[in-house]
Amino acid sequence: MDWTKAKNILIIALLITNAVIGTTYALKLQETRQAWAAEAAHATEYFEAIGVSLNAEIPAKPVRLPVLFVRFDPATEDGSGEPVCDGRYRVETARPSAEIASVRRGENKRQISSASYALLKYAAAMEARGETPRDIDDIELLYLVDQTEHDVTISEDTAVPAWKLTLAGGETFYVNAYGE
Repeated sequence: MDWTKAKNILIIALLITNAVIGTTYALKLQETRQAWAAEAAHATEYFEAIGVSLNAEIPAKPVRLPVLFVRFDPATEDGSGEPVCDGRYRVETARPSAEIASVRRGENKRQISSASYALLKYAAAMEARGETPRDIDDIELLYLVDQTEHDVTISEDTAVPAWKLTLAGGETFYVNAYGE
């Protein structure tokens, strides 16, 4: 058997396989982008129909993000700790008595839900409370450490991707970006 010829055939077969996989991935990514853009258009129409103003552009780029593992340090005296970022996404916590000291990424990235999904979750939550949704001034993807039901002595926690909706009047509404 001519091993040089067999090696060349195997290399060509692997290159063709990689080209097929790459093309399939690119097409799937384009399909997801188009779906997010269509969802954004429908969400805009829905909020216009119910009289809610969207003063921010709805992000329409699909993203895959891991969770973050964070450690807390006691807050500084003046409370002026620097905001923590993981790449381009800020990390926020609802616990003012501690500051995020370190960040470590999780191993697996997951597809996040669209910003349109977050907007509709907000509208559904307001309807469930019997309230009218308010105008939305900003939509931002960030990491959130939700400590509303945790003990204040916890020194480590997990931050998950979340959509932060800034409402008229400065209030915020968070939606888990994993769609959970």
